[in-house]
Amino acid sequence: LYLTATTGEVYRCLVHNHDDLDPGCKKELGRAVHMAFFIWSPGAILTRECDADITQVCLKNRPSMDRIPGAVGSCLADVVSGELQHQPVHVVWCMSIKTAGEIMA
Repeated sequence: LYLTATTGEVYRCLVHNHDDLDPGCKKELGRAVHMAFFIWSPGAILTRECDADITQVCLKNRPSMDRIPGAVGSCLADVVSGELQHQPVHVVWCMSIKTAGEIMA
């Protein structure tokens, strides 16, 4: 498998192998994931698996939420912590990404 830094596939690979990373690498990956949700945009390489969930859960009642830096990440954090009563479609991937992102917090 050929991974290029320009497509973001390296980050996706690191997220999938999160448990095997050393603490310093986990911290840096956490920062990247945190920023990906902080400035979320549809189709982004690191967060695209969450696009349907974000649209259905976060943007459904607040369609302009994605224009507010950090709002989408906060919404997903609420979903992960169980504060919202929705069942995201891609919950396993989104939760694993959010968990990786929260390492830096």
